[in-house]
Amino acid sequence: MVDVPDGCVIVYRKPGGGGFDAALAHLGLGVRVNLRDAPRSISELAATRNRVAALIGHTSDYSIVMVGDGSAVSFTLGVVEVGVSGNLASAQADLRGRFGDRVTVSVAQPLAG
Repeated sequence: MVDVPDGCVIVYRKPGGGGFDAALAHLGLGVRVNLRDAPRSISELAATRNRVAALIGHTSDYSIVMVGDGSAVSFTLGVVEVGVSGNLASAQADLRGRFGDRVTVSVAQPLAG
């Protein structure tokens, strides 16, 4: 993920990325670049997101209404954000039991329609 506050490019990347840092340094972007460690790679987040999304419509006590992995929170904390309706405590226990610290679970409103 790339963020650009105050003219500084912040790049979240998984450490040990096979020369990524050196390649970025040679680009000569003309802006300050701040490299920050990300706990998980985009592919790791996508794999978790896909596993969570596969549960949509297959849970009891709660419904998964949103699954996301593209926010600054997802990249900086290395989590997939899961929004649920219904029994929040049950959802948190179930999803944390399945995915551990790879998810964060909160209340979300079901989509209208």
